[in-house]
Amino acid sequence: MSRVVILAEKPSQAKAYANAFSVKNRTKTSIELNSCSTFPNGATITWGIGHLVELKQPEEYNQEWRGIPPPLASHHPKTRGK
Repeated sequence: MSRVVILAEKPSQAKAYANAFSVKNRTKTSIELNSCSTFPNGATITWGIGHLVELKQPEEYNQEWRGIPPPLASHHPKTRGK
């Protein structure tokens, strides 16, 4: 039996997610959801503190771009974990 874990960026975001479902239990570090049509086996919502990803710096794409911001209109930014 698999269980869904939802990772929110901050506690307030986790609370907002949980408000859309029936909550089974709340602890200091997570919110457990009751079974429902979306999550037949229930789900657990937990959160981080602070940003989980950030945009890569220009030089991480190409060393020639060090210190030069890429043109935003044609740029598809990539993210990285923090």
